[in-house]
Amino acid sequence: MTQKKNMLNVQSPDCITIATIVHEIMHALGCYHEHVRPDRDDYVSIDTSALKEKYQKDQSYWDANYARMSSSQVDLYGIPYDYTSVMHYSKYAAAASYSRPVLVAKKPWKGDFGNEVGMTDSDVKMLNKMYC
Repeated sequence: MTQKKNMLNVQSPDCITIATIVHEIMHALGCYHEHVRPDRDDYVSIDTSALKEKYQKDQSYWDANYARMSSSQVDLYGIPYDYTSVMHYSKYAAAASYSRPVLVAKKPWKGDFGNEVGMTDSDVKMLNKMYC
């Protein structure tokens, strides 16, 4: 049997936060970014012109961080979209300015997306559905 390895790369000091480490571990366990779910267009819009200029035409950056997945690529396990998931990027991820977010809520929402403390109830439910 071939063993697969997942490498976690957390850069010190910027990426040594609980939320970042949990986020990366969840990737290693098979979780995807919340904002790439097949139903994401019902919850957020993406303003690519708000990205830093170096990312605006970088297709590999888009594919790795913002490309919407199809229903055949991911199982949502019946778990609703969660703006606070540790797997959700901030509104301002890779933004050129904090005056203009890249991710914009389509539903009533106050504050930023994601969180700085770790897994939400929906994140825990996702892992339990995946592995229990």
